[in-house]
Amino acid sequence: MCLIYNYMIIKNKIFVALFLLASIVGCVSSEHRAEEFCAKGMFLLDKDTKGAEKAFKDALVMKNNMVEAIYGLALVREHQGAKKETYKYLNEALEQNPKYIQALIKSCQLLLDDRSLDLALIRCNKALETNQNNVMALNLRAEIQLELDDPAGAISFANQAIAVDPDNQEALFLLAQERLLAKDNMKAIAYLEKALAGNEINVTGLLIKATVLENTSETQKAEWSYKKAMDLFPSSIFARKCYVNFLLKQARTADAEQQLRKIAESEDPDDIQAKLDVVKFVTSTKGGESGQAELESIVKKEPENYGLAFVLLNLYRAQKESKKEDELLNEIVMKAGKTADGYRARGLVAEKRIHVGRKDEAERILNEILDDDNRNAQALILKASLAIDAKDYSGAIANLRSVLNDSPKSSSVAFMLASTYESSRLMVLAEEQYFNAYTNSKFSSAYGEPYAKFLSRIKQTEQAEKVLKEMRINSVDILAETKNTLPNQIYAAVTSSMDDIDGSLSAYKRANETDSNDSKPILAVINTYIQAEKYDEALNFINTALISNPENMDLLLAKAQTYDLMGDVPKTIQVLKDLINTDTGNSLAYQQLARIYRSSNQYEEAQEVVSKGLSFLPDDFELKLSKASTFEASGHHEDAIKLYEKMLENRPDSIMASNNLSSLLLDYRKDNASLNRVRVLADSFKKNHASQFLDTYGRICYATANMPEAEQVLNLLKANVENYPKNAAYQYHLAKLYLTKSDRVGAKKAFEDALNNSINQQFEQKEEVNRLLETL
Repeated sequence: MCLIYNYMIIKNKIFVALFLLASIVGCVSSEHRAEEFCAKGMFLLDKDTKGAEKAFKDALVMKNNMVEAIYGLALVREHQGAKKETYKYLNEALEQNPKYIQALIKSCQLLLDDRSLDLALIRCNKALETNQNNVMALNLRAEIQLELDDPAGAISFANQAIAVDPDNQEALFLLAQERLLAKDNMKAIAYLEKALAGNEINVTGLLIKATVLENTSETQKAEWSYKKAMDLFPSSIFARKCYVNFLLKQARTADAEQQLRKIAESEDPDDIQAKLDVVKFVTSTKGGESGQAELESIVKKEPENYGLAFVLLNLYRAQKESKKEDELLNEIVMKAGKTADGYRARGLVAEKRIHVGRKDEAERILNEILDDDNRNAQALILKASLAIDAKDYSGAIANLRSVLNDSPKSSSVAFMLASTYESSRLMVLAEEQYFNAYTNSKFSSAYGEPYAKFLSRIKQTEQAEKVLKEMRINSVDILAETKNTLPNQIYAAVTSSMDDIDGSLSAYKRANETDSNDSKPILAVINTYIQAEKYDEALNFINTALISNPENMDLLLAKAQTYDLMGDVPKTIQVLKDLINTDTGNSLAYQQLARIYRSSNQYEEAQEVVSKGLSFLPDDFELKLSKASTFEASGHHEDAIKLYEKMLENRPDSIMASNNLSSLLLDYRKDNASLNRVRVLADSFKKNHASQFLDTYGRICYATANMPEAEQVLNLLKANVENYPKNAAYQYHLAKLYLTKSDRVGAKKAFEDALNNSINQQFEQKEEVNRLLETL
């Protein structure tokens, strides 16, 4: 019995040992396979993102919560441009391992790109806590310090990176950049020489070097650097454009033209801007006739580039060359056939028929277009205009509603529909569309004034006054600001041309044909395109107008606005820079350029622009407001307070300065003197019912325990939101007041409503709202 018992014990021990061994082998095998899948994913990342994703997911099947695989999925999402998902996987990787340095560095890079400096700094510090000698983390920290306007800190971290890796290019470039900003050209060159000694194949380094050499009048060496950058990176359009600017500074116009032509040849054939740059350059250096001949030559060489052909059509119209215009239009109709360009050309033919009273022919053409493309917006709008002419309002409404179904944010179509509803005595529907036209246009005076006049006509006088006040505060319409009389002109043109095509566009085109040198009708055409969100057509029209008026400041401002609305920040900045270099007394250009920099968190650049403007316009109150706004945005609150106080000494009636100063004092000072100052300031704007001022006054009332007034303000803000439920700004101001009275539930709902409605509105507080929602 004892022997049998011992045998069974030995047998069981062997079985357990074998089981454990198999388990260990299985674990090792699974872990090894997970590592293989992960390595495969990294290998495929730049070649096949779908294959890489599958490999990383296979790795996670083998080894659940494998941090390297989760990080790999973040890289896949980054390659796919899915930013939100990228952050999600990076955060998931850091939940598994808070010290996983690759995820810390990658998230820091992305946050820095998104201008989220506070969060980027947190991630960077965690990376340096994990490894204080990590060169990438040190470089990132140096970049952050430079963004925080701390050049000494940036230098310190860059030097630490160089101490670890003496040939680190990124740190050396950063040190060169800092010295360049400090105008220490010689030291900048020294850093650049060292950085490029190890690897000259770096376009950024070569271009920075060329800039420094220009600054030191080493023009031959600068040119050599530009040429080397172009030789090493022949596809870099940016490098070639930098070289063009260099050549223009040297008055080498022939060489500059040659480079512009090379850019035009190398660009995407569908991108007409580079070719139009050549036309503009030829016009400015050789005259309008040469510019027109250049454009005609390009169109002849590229007969199927209809974008250029439509620009030439606009030019012919401006020059009143009707025969050439008709010939080109008919040519496009024949060649483009049943394509979008062909339909556009046929629509223009129909429009010309309407203008000369041949409405039957126009209707036949429009019906043919709609037979092929029953949702063609141009044809439906023209059909609606014909229906309005015939007082067939129900037919016009049907066509316009079809267009709005496809383009719900089109202000011009909403406006046309509103006026048609009004003609049909459908006032409730008319009011809704007037409101939509106004808000979708980002509070443009072109639609705000007609809306206010409509409200007056239906006896809503108080509401009309609110719209006019709000419009003055919130309008971002640069074109309206360039000419004091333009809002009234636009209103007159729109209301007097209800029988005309697509609102004011045709009326102003005819005015432009009468006097092509008058900026007002030209700007109004551009403004109408912009309100209709036809940005490409606006640019084409602007570029055509610039051919004969290359130094027209109003047109250049319009071009900057159009690029801004398209989201093309670099081009917006370049146009505004060129403008203020040419017209040093253009206050609006300085203000707009500073605003663009502020919205990108480039506060130093914004302040430099404002300071430059004030050097030419020392008494310009709007520029001083812009300077104070930049102080606020960059966190220099005390500087902003001092400036607002100084401004109010000269302009005690400035509601905007009083409001902004009050907000700063409420946010950043708690002493009795500041509270008393706020009470005094409140008198200047407490009766203004614009939401921007109401929420500040409400906060003052709560801070000073004036509860009856505070509740009255809260009710007014609630009424604003009820009257305009889709206005993000009103909901934002209501949320801010809820916060002041510690109503977290009300604040959260109002902030969320503001974000939901801000998708297609001008709403600069998105980042702030997202940050505040995280705390509620």
